Amino acid sequence: MAQQTKDSDLRVDSVRIGSSGKRTRQTDERKTFAAQLRSRIHLPQDSVTRGLLGMIVLTILAAMAGIWFYNRVHLFESYRIVQSTEEHDVEGTRYAMLEDSIIKYGHDGVFCVDTNNHSLWSIAYSMQTPICDTCGGTMVIAELQGKQVYVLNRSGLLGSFETAMNIRKAKVGSNGVTALLLDDGDTSWICLYDRNGSQIASVRATMEDSGYPIDLAITPNAKKMMVSVVRAEEGILTGSVFFYDFSSSASDRHLMQTLDYPNEIFPEVFYASGQTPVAVGSGGFVVFTGSKRPSQKTAVPLEREIVSCFHDTSNIGFVFHSDDTQIRYEMEVYSISGKKAMQASCTFDYTGVEMTDGEILLYDASHLYVYRSSGRQKLGAAYDKEVRYFAPLEGLRKYLVITQDSMDRIRIE
Repeated sequence: MAQQTKDSDLRVDSVRIGSSGKRTRQTDERKTFAAQLRSRIHLPQDSVTRGLLGMIVLTILAAMAGIWFYNRVHLFESYRIVQSTEEHDVEGTRYAMLEDSIIKYGHDGVFCVDTNNHSLWSIAYSMQTPICDTCGGTMVIAELQGKQVYVLNRSGLLGSFETAMNIRKAKVGSNGVTALLLDDGDTSWICLYDRNGSQIASVRATMEDSGYPIDLAITPNAKKMMVSVVRAEEGILTGSVFFYDFSSSASDRHLMQTLDYPNEIFPEVFYASGQTPVAVGSGGFVVFTGSKRPSQKTAVPLEREIVSCFHDTSNIGFVFHSDDTQIRYEMEVYSISGKKAMQASCTFDYTGVEMTDGEILLYDASHLYVYRSSGRQKLGAAYDKEVRYFAPLEGLRKYLVITQDSMDRIRIE
Protein backbone atom coordinates (compact mmCIF):
# COMPACT_ATOMS: atom_id res chain seq x y z
CA MET A 1 0.00 0.00 0.00
CA ALA A 2 2.74 2.42 0.78
CA GLN A 3 4.38 1.74 -2.61
CA GLN A 4 1.07 2.23 -4.45
CA THR A 5 0.44 5.49 -2.64
CA LYS A 6 3.89 6.76 -3.71
CA ASP A 7 3.25 5.82 -7.37
CA SER A 8 -0.10 7.53 -7.24
CA ASP A 9 1.47 10.68 -5.87
CA LEU A 10 4.02 10.68 -8.66
CA ARG A 11 1.32 10.29 -11.28
CA VAL A 12 -0.71 13.11 -9.83
CA ASP A 13 2.35 15.40 -9.80
CA SER A 14 3.12 14.53 -13.44
CA VAL A 15 -0.43 15.41 -14.46
CA ARG A 16 -0.26 18.70 -12.65
CA ILE A 17 3.05 19.68 -14.30
CA GLY A 18 2.37 18.42 -17.78
CA SER A 19 -1.41 18.98 -17.89
CA SER A 20 -1.83 15.55 -19.58
CA GLY A 21 -0.21 12.24 -19.39
CA LYS A 22 0.66 12.28 -23.11
CA ARG A 23 2.49 15.61 -22.98
CA THR A 24 4.27 14.54 -19.82
CA ARG A 25 5.56 11.36 -21.45
CA GLN A 26 6.80 13.41 -24.48
CA THR A 27 8.62 15.76 -22.15
CA ASP A 28 10.18 12.83 -20.30
CA GLU A 29 11.28 11.32 -23.60
CA ARG A 30 12.88 14.61 -24.66
CA LYS A 31 14.65 14.88 -21.31
CA THR A 32 15.88 11.30 -21.69
CA PHE A 33 17.16 12.04 -25.23
CA ALA A 34 18.88 15.23 -24.07
CA ALA A 35 20.54 13.36 -21.22
CA GLN A 36 21.78 10.66 -23.66
CA LEU A 37 23.09 13.38 -25.99
CA ARG A 38 24.93 15.15 -23.20
CA SER A 39 26.47 11.88 -22.08
CA ARG A 40 27.75 11.23 -25.60
CA ILE A 41 29.24 14.68 -26.26
CA HIS A 42 30.04 15.48 -22.60
CA LEU A 43 28.06 18.74 -22.71
CA PRO A 44 27.60 20.20 -19.19
CA GLN A 45 24.15 21.24 -18.17
CA ASP A 46 25.21 24.88 -17.67
CA SER A 47 27.13 25.14 -20.98
CA VAL A 48 24.83 27.85 -22.30
CA THR A 49 25.22 29.89 -19.12
CA ARG A 50 28.99 29.51 -19.25
CA GLY A 51 29.00 30.50 -22.89
CA LEU A 52 27.04 33.64 -22.16
CA LEU A 53 29.34 34.53 -19.26
CA GLY A 54 32.35 33.98 -21.51
CA MET A 55 30.92 36.29 -24.14
CA ILE A 56 30.22 38.96 -21.49
CA VAL A 57 33.76 38.71 -20.11
CA LEU A 58 35.26 38.92 -23.60
CA THR A 59 33.10 41.95 -24.37
CA ILE A 60 34.22 43.69 -21.17
CA LEU A 61 37.88 42.87 -21.85
CA ALA A 62 37.55 44.14 -25.43
CA ALA A 63 35.99 47.37 -24.17
CA MET A 64 38.75 47.81 -21.59
CA ALA A 65 41.40 47.16 -24.23
CA GLY A 66 39.74 49.70 -26.48
CA ILE A 67 39.72 52.33 -23.73
CA TRP A 68 43.37 51.57 -22.90
CA PHE A 69 44.38 51.84 -26.55
CA TYR A 70 42.36 55.04 -26.97
CA ASN A 71 44.09 56.66 -24.01
CA ARG A 72 47.49 55.53 -25.30
CA VAL A 73 47.26 56.92 -28.82
CA HIS A 74 44.54 59.58 -29.00
CA LEU A 75 45.48 63.25 -29.19
CA PHE A 76 43.20 65.22 -26.88
CA GLU A 77 42.64 68.83 -27.87
CA SER A 78 40.03 70.02 -25.39
CA TYR A 79 39.26 69.87 -21.70
CA ARG A 80 36.40 70.21 -19.25
CA ILE A 81 36.75 72.10 -15.97
CA VAL A 82 35.48 69.68 -13.32
CA GLN A 83 35.94 72.09 -10.42
CA SER A 84 37.22 75.65 -10.11
CA THR A 85 37.97 77.73 -7.01
CA GLU A 86 39.13 81.31 -6.70
CA GLU A 87 42.85 81.94 -6.41
CA HIS A 88 44.38 85.08 -4.87
CA ASP A 89 48.09 84.34 -4.83
CA VAL A 90 50.49 87.25 -5.01
CA GLU A 91 52.78 87.74 -7.98
CA GLY A 92 55.89 85.59 -7.72
CA THR A 93 54.24 82.69 -5.88
CA ARG A 94 55.76 79.33 -6.77
CA TYR A 95 54.10 75.92 -6.64
CA ALA A 96 55.09 72.32 -5.95
CA MET A 97 53.25 69.05 -5.38
CA LEU A 98 53.83 67.36 -2.03
CA GLU A 99 52.16 63.95 -2.27
CA ASP A 100 48.48 64.82 -2.82
CA SER A 101 48.77 68.42 -1.60
CA ILE A 102 49.89 71.65 -3.25
CA ILE A 103 52.57 73.82 -1.71
CA LYS A 104 52.50 77.55 -2.47
CA TYR A 105 55.59 79.44 -1.39
CA GLY A 106 56.94 82.92 -1.92
CA HIS A 107 58.66 85.85 -0.23
CA ASP A 108 56.30 86.08 2.74
CA GLY A 109 55.50 82.48 3.62
CA VAL A 110 54.42 78.98 2.61
CA PHE A 111 50.88 77.65 2.33
CA CYS A 112 49.61 74.09 1.97
CA VAL A 113 46.25 73.37 0.33
CA ASP A 114 44.49 70.26 -0.94
CA THR A 115 43.43 69.81 -4.56
CA ASN A 116 40.14 71.54 -3.76
CA ASN A 117 42.13 74.61 -2.64
CA HIS A 118 41.12 74.12 0.99
CA SER A 119 43.80 75.51 3.32
CA LEU A 120 45.60 72.91 5.46
CA TRP A 121 48.24 75.08 7.15
CA SER A 122 50.50 78.09 6.62
CA ILE A 123 53.85 79.36 7.90
CA ALA A 124 54.90 82.99 7.74
CA TYR A 125 58.50 84.05 7.02
CA SER A 126 60.36 86.70 5.03
CA MET A 127 62.78 85.54 2.33
CA GLN A 128 64.24 87.41 -0.58
CA THR A 129 64.63 84.31 -2.79
CA PRO A 130 63.16 81.03 -1.46
CA ILE A 131 64.31 77.73 -2.95
CA CYS A 132 62.85 74.29 -2.30
CA ASP A 133 63.48 70.57 -2.66
CA THR A 134 61.23 67.58 -2.03
CA CYS A 135 61.80 63.92 -1.24
CA GLY A 136 58.72 61.76 -0.91
CA GLY A 137 56.47 63.53 1.56
CA THR A 138 59.14 65.88 2.95
CA MET A 139 60.14 69.35 1.72
CA VAL A 140 62.78 71.91 2.59
CA ILE A 141 62.40 75.62 1.87
CA ALA A 142 65.59 77.63 2.28
CA GLU A 143 66.67 81.19 1.60
CA LEU A 144 69.08 81.51 -1.32
CA GLN A 145 72.05 83.62 -0.17
CA GLY A 146 70.33 83.79 3.21
CA LYS A 147 70.32 81.70 6.37
CA GLN A 148 66.73 80.48 6.97
CA VAL A 149 65.69 76.83 6.66
CA TYR A 150 62.21 75.30 7.07
CA VAL A 151 61.59 71.54 6.96
CA LEU A 152 57.98 70.45 6.52
CA ASN A 153 55.58 67.79 5.36
CA ARG A 154 51.86 67.55 4.55
CA SER A 155 50.97 67.94 8.23
CA GLY A 156 52.97 71.14 8.69
CA LEU A 157 56.30 72.27 10.11
CA LEU A 158 58.80 69.58 11.14
CA GLY A 159 61.51 72.00 12.20
CA SER A 160 63.27 75.27 11.35
CA PHE A 161 66.70 76.76 11.99
CA GLU A 162 69.22 79.33 10.79
CA THR A 163 72.72 78.71 9.49
CA ALA A 164 75.87 80.68 10.25
CA MET A 165 76.71 81.03 6.55
CA ASN A 166 74.78 81.87 3.40
CA ILE A 167 72.94 79.05 1.62
CA ARG A 168 73.62 78.25 -2.03
CA LYS A 169 71.90 74.84 -2.41
CA ALA A 170 69.48 72.83 -0.26
CA LYS A 171 68.46 69.16 -0.56
CA VAL A 172 66.31 67.10 1.80
CA GLY A 173 65.88 63.42 2.64
CA SER A 174 62.57 61.77 3.39
CA ASN A 175 63.57 61.64 7.07
CA GLY A 176 63.91 65.43 7.28
CA VAL A 177 67.72 65.52 7.20
CA THR A 178 68.87 68.49 5.10
CA ALA A 179 72.09 68.85 3.08
CA LEU A 180 73.14 72.45 2.58
CA LEU A 181 75.85 73.94 0.40
CA LEU A 182 77.11 76.99 2.30
CA ASP A 183 79.43 79.86 1.31
CA ASP A 184 82.12 81.21 3.61
CA GLY A 185 84.22 83.52 1.48
CA ASP A 186 86.71 81.44 -0.52
CA THR A 187 85.60 78.30 1.31
CA SER A 188 82.49 76.20 0.76
CA TRP A 189 80.94 73.89 3.31
CA ILE A 190 78.62 70.95 2.69
CA CYS A 191 76.75 70.30 5.94
CA LEU A 192 74.11 67.82 7.05
CA TYR A 193 71.54 68.97 9.61
CA ASP A 194 68.63 67.27 11.31
CA ARG A 195 65.22 68.95 11.13
CA ASN A 196 65.95 71.14 14.17
CA GLY A 197 69.33 72.39 12.98
CA SER A 198 71.71 70.08 14.85
CA GLN A 199 74.73 69.46 12.64
CA ILE A 200 75.27 65.80 11.75
CA ALA A 201 78.32 66.08 9.49
CA SER A 202 80.29 68.63 7.47
CA VAL A 203 82.72 68.68 4.55
CA ARG A 204 85.05 71.57 3.76
CA ALA A 205 85.84 72.45 0.14
CA THR A 206 88.28 75.02 -1.25
CA MET A 207 89.30 75.86 -4.80
CA GLU A 208 92.89 74.89 -4.04
CA ASP A 209 92.12 71.50 -2.53
CA SER A 210 89.01 70.12 -4.23
CA GLY A 211 87.40 72.82 -6.38
CA TYR A 212 84.17 74.78 -6.37
CA PRO A 213 80.98 72.80 -5.54
CA ILE A 214 78.07 73.55 -7.88
CA ASP A 215 75.45 70.92 -6.94
CA LEU A 216 74.75 68.12 -4.49
CA ALA A 217 72.28 65.30 -3.91
CA ILE A 218 71.46 62.92 -1.05
CA THR A 219 69.65 59.60 -0.84
CA PRO A 220 66.23 59.49 0.87
CA ASN A 221 67.79 58.18 4.10
CA ALA A 222 70.53 60.88 3.88
CA LYS A 223 73.26 58.23 4.30
CA LYS A 224 74.84 58.79 0.87
CA MET A 225 75.68 62.07 -0.83
CA MET A 226 77.33 63.13 -4.07
CA VAL A 227 78.72 66.55 -4.88
CA SER A 228 79.52 68.02 -8.30
CA VAL A 229 82.68 70.14 -8.27
CA VAL A 230 84.48 72.15 -10.95
CA ARG A 231 88.11 73.20 -10.88
CA ALA A 232 90.70 74.58 -13.26
CA GLU A 233 93.94 72.71 -13.89
CA GLU A 234 96.50 74.24 -16.25
CA GLY A 235 93.79 76.18 -18.03
CA ILE A 236 91.50 73.15 -18.43
CA LEU A 237 88.18 72.94 -16.62
CA THR A 238 87.65 69.59 -14.98
CA GLY A 239 84.40 68.36 -13.50
CA SER A 240 84.59 65.97 -10.59
CA VAL A 241 81.99 63.96 -8.72
CA PHE A 242 82.64 63.26 -5.03
CA PHE A 243 80.80 60.42 -3.28
CA TYR A 244 80.29 60.40 0.48
CA ASP A 245 78.96 57.85 2.97
CA PHE A 246 77.65 59.18 6.30
CA SER A 247 76.52 55.85 7.71
CA SER A 248 79.76 55.72 9.73
CA SER A 249 80.57 58.18 12.52
CA ALA A 250 84.26 58.26 11.57
CA SER A 251 84.79 61.56 9.77
CA ASP A 252 87.87 60.34 7.87
CA ARG A 253 85.80 57.63 6.18
CA HIS A 254 83.06 59.82 4.69
CA LEU A 255 84.69 60.23 1.26
CA MET A 256 84.29 57.01 -0.73
CA GLN A 257 85.27 57.96 -4.26
CA THR A 258 86.26 60.83 -6.57
CA LEU A 259 85.80 60.60 -10.34
CA ASP A 260 87.27 63.25 -12.67
CA TYR A 261 86.03 64.30 -16.10
CA PRO A 262 88.31 66.73 -17.97
CA ASN A 263 86.53 69.30 -20.17
CA GLU A 264 83.17 68.42 -18.62
CA ILE A 265 81.00 70.15 -16.00
CA PHE A 266 78.02 68.61 -14.20
CA PRO A 267 75.53 71.36 -13.22
CA GLU A 268 73.02 68.79 -11.88
CA VAL A 269 73.31 65.55 -9.93
CA PHE A 270 70.54 63.37 -8.49
CA TYR A 271 69.75 59.87 -7.26
CA ALA A 272 67.40 58.00 -9.61
CA SER A 273 64.95 55.78 -7.73
CA GLY A 274 66.57 57.05 -4.56
CA GLN A 275 69.75 55.00 -5.01
CA THR A 276 71.34 55.27 -8.48
CA PRO A 277 73.69 58.28 -8.85
CA VAL A 278 73.29 60.31 -12.05
CA ALA A 279 75.31 63.35 -13.15
CA VAL A 280 74.03 65.60 -15.95
CA GLY A 281 76.70 67.49 -17.87
CA SER A 282 76.91 69.90 -20.76
CA GLY A 283 77.83 67.04 -23.09
CA GLY A 284 75.61 64.24 -21.81
CA PHE A 285 74.92 62.30 -18.65
CA VAL A 286 76.69 59.64 -16.62
CA VAL A 287 75.17 56.86 -14.51
CA PHE A 288 77.20 55.35 -11.68
CA THR A 289 77.03 52.03 -9.88
CA GLY A 290 78.40 50.62 -6.65
CA SER A 291 77.36 51.37 -3.09
CA LYS A 292 80.82 51.29 -1.45
CA ARG A 293 83.07 52.65 -4.17
CA PRO A 294 80.97 54.03 -7.06
CA SER A 295 82.24 53.75 -10.62
CA GLN A 296 80.93 54.77 -14.01
CA LYS A 297 78.34 52.38 -15.38
CA THR A 298 77.02 54.20 -18.43
CA ALA A 299 77.94 57.44 -20.19
CA VAL A 300 75.54 58.83 -22.81
CA PRO A 301 76.96 61.64 -24.97
CA LEU A 302 74.65 64.40 -26.19
CA GLU A 303 76.02 66.50 -29.03
CA ARG A 304 73.45 69.30 -28.93
CA GLU A 305 73.08 72.09 -26.40
CA ILE A 306 70.65 71.21 -23.64
CA VAL A 307 67.79 73.69 -23.16
CA SER A 308 66.01 71.82 -20.34
CA CYS A 309 66.55 68.67 -18.32
CA PHE A 310 63.83 66.75 -16.46
CA HIS A 311 63.51 63.34 -14.85
CA ASP A 312 61.35 61.05 -12.78
CA THR A 313 62.39 57.99 -10.78
CA SER A 314 63.43 55.87 -13.78
CA ASN A 315 63.87 58.18 -16.79
CA ILE A 316 65.77 61.31 -17.73
CA GLY A 317 64.75 63.66 -20.52
CA PHE A 318 66.21 66.59 -22.45
CA VAL A 319 64.93 69.38 -24.64
CA PHE A 320 67.20 70.67 -27.43
CA HIS A 321 66.97 73.41 -30.00
CA SER A 322 66.04 71.90 -33.36
CA ASP A 323 68.08 72.31 -36.53
CA ASP A 324 64.82 72.18 -38.51
CA THR A 325 63.42 75.68 -39.00
CA GLN A 326 59.88 74.27 -38.92
CA ILE A 327 60.41 72.78 -35.47
CA ARG A 328 61.41 74.78 -32.39
CA TYR A 329 62.56 71.99 -30.08
CA GLU A 330 63.32 68.29 -30.05
CA MET A 331 62.84 66.14 -26.99
CA GLU A 332 64.55 62.89 -26.03
CA VAL A 333 63.98 60.60 -23.05
CA TYR A 334 66.41 57.94 -21.86
CA SER A 335 66.08 55.16 -19.33
CA ILE A 336 68.53 55.24 -16.45
CA SER A 337 70.36 52.36 -18.14
CA GLY A 338 71.18 54.78 -20.98
CA LYS A 339 68.81 53.45 -23.64
CA LYS A 340 66.84 56.00 -25.63
CA ALA A 341 63.15 55.48 -24.82
CA MET A 342 61.47 58.15 -26.94
CA GLN A 343 61.98 61.11 -29.25
CA ALA A 344 59.50 63.84 -30.15
CA SER A 345 59.37 67.23 -31.84
CA CYS A 346 57.84 70.40 -30.40
CA THR A 347 56.64 73.33 -32.48
CA PHE A 348 55.81 75.56 -29.51
CA ASP A 349 57.50 77.56 -26.78
CA TYR A 350 57.16 76.61 -23.12
CA THR A 351 57.91 78.08 -19.72
CA GLY A 352 57.71 74.92 -17.58
CA VAL A 353 58.44 71.22 -18.08
CA GLU A 354 58.39 68.24 -15.73
CA MET A 355 58.11 64.47 -15.94
CA THR A 356 55.81 62.48 -13.66
CA ASP A 357 55.00 58.77 -13.89
CA GLY A 358 56.15 58.54 -17.49
CA GLU A 359 54.24 61.60 -18.72
CA ILE A 360 55.97 64.81 -19.80
CA LEU A 361 54.03 67.99 -19.04
CA LEU A 362 54.87 71.31 -20.71
CA TYR A 363 53.05 74.61 -20.55
CA ASP A 364 53.30 78.29 -21.29
CA ALA A 365 51.04 81.17 -20.29
CA SER A 366 48.20 80.03 -22.55
CA HIS A 367 48.76 76.40 -23.60
CA LEU A 368 48.94 72.92 -22.06
CA TYR A 369 50.87 70.00 -23.55
CA VAL A 370 51.34 66.39 -22.46
CA TYR A 371 53.51 63.73 -24.09
CA ARG A 372 53.39 60.01 -23.40
CA SER A 373 56.46 57.92 -22.68
CA SER A 374 56.07 56.44 -26.18
CA GLY A 375 56.67 59.87 -27.73
CA ARG A 376 53.08 60.36 -28.83
CA GLN A 377 51.51 63.65 -27.91
CA LYS A 378 48.59 63.17 -25.53
CA LEU A 379 47.34 66.74 -25.12
CA GLY A 380 47.64 70.00 -26.98
CA ALA A 381 45.13 72.62 -25.92
CA ALA A 382 44.86 76.37 -25.55
CA TYR A 383 43.85 77.55 -22.09
CA ASP A 384 41.50 80.47 -21.58
CA LYS A 385 43.42 81.99 -18.65
CA GLU A 386 47.05 82.67 -17.86
CA VAL A 387 48.64 79.42 -16.73
CA ARG A 388 51.05 79.52 -13.80
CA TYR A 389 51.29 75.83 -12.91
CA PHE A 390 50.30 72.51 -14.47
CA ALA A 391 50.43 69.09 -12.79
CA PRO A 392 48.78 65.64 -13.01
CA LEU A 393 46.12 64.45 -10.56
CA GLU A 394 44.89 61.02 -9.53
CA GLY A 395 42.24 59.71 -11.91
CA LEU A 396 41.82 59.11 -15.61
CA ARG A 397 42.96 62.13 -17.69
CA LYS A 398 42.71 64.53 -14.73
CA TYR A 399 45.06 67.47 -14.22
CA LEU A 400 45.51 70.55 -12.06
CA VAL A 401 45.85 74.00 -13.57
CA ILE A 402 46.64 77.08 -11.47
CA THR A 403 45.99 80.40 -13.16
CA GLN A 404 46.25 84.03 -12.09
CA ASP A 405 42.81 83.90 -10.44
CA SER A 406 41.72 80.25 -10.09
CA MET A 407 42.71 76.70 -9.24
CA ASP A 408 41.10 74.41 -11.81
CA ARG A 409 40.70 70.66 -11.81
CA ILE A 410 40.28 69.60 -15.44
CA ARG A 411 39.62 66.43 -17.40
CA ILE A 412 40.97 66.32 -20.91
CA GLU A 413 38.65 65.00 -23.61
